[in-house]
Amino acid sequence: MKQKNFYILFLFVISVSCGYDFPENDISSQYNFGEINTEKFVSIGDDFSAGVMNGALYTEGQQSSIPALIARQIAEVNEISFIQPNIDAGNGYNYYRSNSSEIFGKWIYQFSDKTSAEAQIVLTTGESITTYAGDVSNLNNLSIPFLKLSHISNNGLSANPYYERITKNPGQSTLANDIISSNPTFFYAWLGMNDILNYAINGAVSQEGDIFSEIKYTSVVEFEDNFDNLIDNLLQNQDCKGVIGNIISINDLPFFYTKPFNFLKLENGQISAAKSAIQLNKFNNGVSLHNPTAPDEDKRPFIGFEDNGLYNLYPQRLIIIDESLSDAYYPDGTPIPKYRQLIEGEIALFSITDEMVESGYGYKIPLSDKYVLTLNEIEEIQSVISSYNNIINRKVQQYPDKLVLADIGKEVHKIAITGTYDAWGQVQDNTIYYSNGIPIEGALGLNSVFSLDALHFNNRGNAFIANVFINAVNDKFSAFIPEADINDFPGNVYTVRF
Repeated sequence: MKQKNFYILFLFVISVSCGYDFPENDISSQYNFGEINTEKFVSIGDDFSAGVMNGALYTEGQQSSIPALIARQIAEVNEISFIQPNIDAGNGYNYYRSNSSEIFGKWIYQFSDKTSAEAQIVLTTGESITTYAGDVSNLNNLSIPFLKLSHISNNGLSANPYYERITKNPGQSTLANDIISSNPTFFYAWLGMNDILNYAINGAVSQEGDIFSEIKYTSVVEFEDNFDNLIDNLLQNQDCKGVIGNIISINDLPFFYTKPFNFLKLENGQISAAKSAIQLNKFNNGVSLHNPTAPDEDKRPFIGFEDNGLYNLYPQRLIIIDESLSDAYYPDGTPIPKYRQLIEGEIALFSITDEMVESGYGYKIPLSDKYVLTLNEIEEIQSVISSYNNIINRKVQQYPDKLVLADIGKEVHKIAITGTYDAWGQVQDNTIYYSNGIPIEGALGLNSVFSLDALHFNNRGNAFIANVFINAVNDKFSAFIPEADINDFPGNVYTVRF
């Protein structure tokens, strides 16, 4: 009995002890701006900073734009005003899929019926881009979707409807003047992604058009001139400081790594149909006659399919049209088609849809160059990105007391490789990254930081990137601005409509 009473007393002491409330450590009193003045915070960027996600600019995405999240964290230290040009759209305008006859909105994950094993990425109905009704002179977020740095001093930028909706003088004003006249005391700048990105997602194929529709990359000289002029003018204000983001490698965006170069899984019947469609025997016989007398640089590659195993379909390399191949001819003088298969290191783009594959593209019907990036094209694009980043780095180093670099490329790379799989389903890096206890990944699943267009970030991704900027500012300028809590932001979500 005495022993029993002892246990009761012991448990009572433990329960009382566990009920003790430790004093909370209120770190909010330590928040400060360090060496920066946030009286007038202005953001300068493109679609990545405007809030575009899932292929469109719509209200939810805009409210979670990277600079808006940074402003929200600044407001934890001291209240500030941060006004964005409200897009007032539920689904937005899908830049990548809308055309003159039909307007599409954002992409969503959707289960089509109760028996669906996997959600599909589907398009929503879109909305026209409307004029901003507010006072444009009060705007803090001057990020323009699909802006190039080469457009920033061009008065033709009003051909871009996202700039037209906020400009007072279409065809006359320039975004550079708008930014400089805003006279910020602290600015966020993340520019340059679109100066190369649209060219890359179009398979390194250029396209003429107006500012909104052209596809080409900005020359390094033009990039440097525009970047230098903008930053130099902003920093004429002696009180002004800024944080600048660099450019992400295309290898670290899901648009370029989701589909391996050999992602095709073909049944034996499909392989037979492909051999017949491209006249494989005739093609390879022609190549075998051409190559012995051709210089090494003019030799043509053969095409072949891997044998399927008993239980698994073997990954097959995509067949493409490569106009850079040398001319070659059959014995009767007719040209041998410029077909070849992708090789390791080349990129099959996310724009190759399941519907295209079902129709035979990539094996029965060779893909055009706009759906892939060859080794030479990848080298060209990466060289341009490297040059752009060198320009950004030099400018930051020129103003060591006023500017800090947010190394976005480095941080995104860590996440991207967790979503890079080979055709057998093996991941490049199986590390699981956590932020505030939340797993984040590079594949397009629920925990992804990337939205369903495979280019832009989702809500969670924007919070992740906002924190990279915030940490750069804190480290450089002796500030203590709290990070955004990633727990507050969803990754990709599923919808059910049936």
